[in-house]
Amino acid sequence: MRRRILRRLLKICFILITVQSCISLIGTFWFHDRLPSGDTETNSNAIFRIPCDLFSSFCVSEEVNSVQRELEEKLFSEKVQIKSNTGCQIPQIEAPPNLCKPVKFHCNQSATFVSHDRQNRKLHVSCPEKFKINFVTREERPTPYSKNVFSRSEEWKEFQGPAVIDFQSDYADVVCPIRSKVHHNYRTQYFPEEMKLQTQKKLFQRTLSSEPNWVPLTIVSLCFDSLSRAQFHRSCGMPKTKRFLQNLVHSGRHDKYRAYLFTHLNAVSGNTAMNLTPLYAGKYFSPEDERKRVEKLKLAMDNQEWTWDYANQRGYITSVGGDTGNGLFGTRHLCDSCTVRPGVLPHWEHGWVKLENQKLAPGVLSGFCDGDTMAYEHIFNFTSDLLRENHPAIWTSLAIKVQHREEQESILQVDDFFERWLRELLEKRDDIVLHIFGDHGNTYHGEHIAHIGGHFEVYNPFSALILPRKHFDSHPEWLSNMKQNQDKYVTHYDFHLTMKSLLHFPNLEKVSGHRWNQSNNLLTSVLSEDRGCTDAGIPEYGCLCSDQRVISETEYGSNQFLSLASAALRNINSFHSSISLRRSNPRIGNGTTCVDVQFRKFMNIIEVSRGDSKAKNRHKLYHIFFESAQGPSTWHAIVDGGNKIIIVKQMSRYAKYEFCKDPRVSIEYCICHQFPDGTP
Repeated sequence: MRRRILRRLLKICFILITVQSCISLIGTFWFHDRLPSGDTETNSNAIFRIPCDLFSSFCVSEEVNSVQRELEEKLFSEKVQIKSNTGCQIPQIEAPPNLCKPVKFHCNQSATFVSHDRQNRKLHVSCPEKFKINFVTREERPTPYSKNVFSRSEEWKEFQGPAVIDFQSDYADVVCPIRSKVHHNYRTQYFPEEMKLQTQKKLFQRTLSSEPNWVPLTIVSLCFDSLSRAQFHRSCGMPKTKRFLQNLVHSGRHDKYRAYLFTHLNAVSGNTAMNLTPLYAGKYFSPEDERKRVEKLKLAMDNQEWTWDYANQRGYITSVGGDTGNGLFGTRHLCDSCTVRPGVLPHWEHGWVKLENQKLAPGVLSGFCDGDTMAYEHIFNFTSDLLRENHPAIWTSLAIKVQHREEQESILQVDDFFERWLRELLEKRDDIVLHIFGDHGNTYHGEHIAHIGGHFEVYNPFSALILPRKHFDSHPEWLSNMKQNQDKYVTHYDFHLTMKSLLHFPNLEKVSGHRWNQSNNLLTSVLSEDRGCTDAGIPEYGCLCSDQRVISETEYGSNQFLSLASAALRNINSFHSSISLRRSNPRIGNGTTCVDVQFRKFMNIIEVSRGDSKAKNRHKLYHIFFESAQGPSTWHAIVDGGNKIIIVKQMSRYAKYEFCKDPRVSIEYCICHQFPDGTP
């Protein structure tokens, strides 16, 4: 009897051991396939789960899974405040309810009568009668040809339709009269300049001969202007792109790419130049530099080493472009040295700027529609053409401005197109590094314009880095560092150093030239858990970490806050003062169409104790949001306790004042007409 029981027990043990071995083999195969090289944690979304209590020899603990789930919740959270493993904590803030509204976008400002054969560079024009085309490139200059004119004059050629036209430039504006109305179809393409290409190919060979183990990567730097981290993840943000990135975060070894997202990127301010200068030059762009940019209508900083210049010297083909003009820094393009300078659309000149997000029907907006095509489609298609160039080293930067609007949902118009563009690009290539980011976030608008949540979203833009496994899986220590840094406090300075070092791949340590003293390479180092603004060299006024207090409306009438508003008004009006006008151009005289702005009412006042726990002095700063009687216009000013203006920015839609046309004054600071209340 005892022997029979023993034999049965031995048989059961044998079966259990066999099952365990099988499960172990299957589990090991599954997890090894799903885990990135160098990772020791289990993917929290793995389909196969092994009971830890039975087979602990290869099972990952629930504690590790919990950490993984917590990190992923942070990476894809739409909350304003998320806890972080850093010395920079955002206060507990909830975004207003019902921020997102159901909106669709439809571009049909002009009839479509031109199809573009990109492969053969032909335009098939179906216009039934005479039509004309301007082929003059829309490449902009940093300085004007004449007063406020930054591109060459149009040259029109007439044709009889329908017709097939050779397209031997980078830009075509095809004009066809249909039913007594003039319609525009803009078509653009990458059109190389062979002499510049040959120069870069010679520089490339020189670099390759001096660095024989150099592996050139194609690098795409893509800025979505005014896109906060929280807004990206909302249903009215970029939901399709979000799902695509989630798949890349969970990529297995048979996938070509993996993605890393960052929870605590700190923008310095809500001004583009003050953030992209650290990113592309590793230099601080001060409020005084920003004032000079506004006064001179161009970037005034003297910088000899933008990232594209550095890439040029190594033999990269380089390009800097945007979707609606006005350049990468809210001014004119500065990339004179770039191999390619893509043209820009006549978004302002032909009046499309005034039709942005025009209401076509209930819940339907026109988006950034220039004729029959969304403005952003042009720069994405141009970039696709450029990346097909037969050259192993390409560096390109593009800026998309659709979120630079009052409508919370504006970024949604690009989501579907961009997700398809990104998917197709990564399916065709296995050697591209993509940095996708916001320069800064955006405040809420409408009834929520002064909400404290929008204030913090400005300083916490979206950021993601997509890396090709083909090149990076052989460096598991870099990927481990990158993964740990996702939930740390990072700055644009860190990305400047990181992206610049990739121009030397795999010899990242050979990066040279200028760098911010307090920057870190996110691939080769792990950031300190207690790192904050002080450690990173971020000024108090731009520090994401802060204590804040919303001032009660009962305090608005105090002399303290009225004096803050007065200081802001003096700053705004100084841009069209007689002194400023004479300094800008003494030959024109002191007369101007710009009127003085006068205070109407406060919308919100936020008292902020800026700086992290390591700051020597936590000074109080005041963010004042107010409306002026003129325009009417809404403004945001950062003022210290001594009434010193740090930054002033118009929050209302100032494109409507384009007709002011004083070339000496930035349109942002020139108000010359009274619109009805409620006009954006």
